[in-house]
Amino acid sequence: WKDDSKVSRETHVKVAALKALSHWLVSLKDFDNSSALPVLRLLHVVLKNDGDLKAEDKVCGWERSRLRLTAACCLLRVAQAALLSLQIDGDMFLDLSLVIQDPCVEVRSRFAEKLSKGLRSLRLPVAYLAIMALAAP
Repeated sequence: WKDDSKVSRETHVKVAALKALSHWLVSLKDFDNSSALPVLRLLHVVLKNDGDLKAEDKVCGWERSRLRLTAACCLLRVAQAALLSLQIDGDMFLDLSLVIQDPCVEVRSRFAEKLSKGLRSLRLPVAYLAIMALAAP
């Protein structure tokens, strides 16, 4: 994990794009699977490929950790929308839950903060409470 000033412009753009897509998806009043699934798949691919969109290992480690955290937080944002949370399947949920055990301390702590905030405000489904159990040493 590095300071924001050390992160490349390309990674900043990727982070902004992931956030914009998740905000756009949540803001839709009438959505269908054709709009939700591509965004969810993209977020899932970032998590599954350890923060790399194409799994080519061209992105350095601290930038991948930032992308993993962003994708996980975006999935949490999407899960707070009642109808959209039903679109998150078991594989997505599993990969999302493993972020709480990320090797990067900053990713773990920031993800736990976002998860805790969503659970305390009762915006996340109760199933997400199980992710907290994975945080135990």
